[in-house]
Amino acid sequence: MSETIECIYSGTVLRPIKPLNLKEGERVVVHIEKKLPFETIKIQTPVSREYIRSLRDESWIPL
Repeated sequence: MSETIECIYSGTVLRPIKPLNLKEGERVVVHIEKKLPFETIKIQTPVSREYIRSLRDESWIPL
């Protein structure tokens, strides 16, 4: 069984956000991946959805 579980580190313990389907004392292997904080980018000039769509369309390059 393989499952990705989000946890919070508390002192010396990883605490899962949701309940786990494990038996007491069951051994597991844990892969640690830090979640990067999301920071809002502030721009000085408002950008329209149409402009964003045009940039997306430009970025496609046929192979």
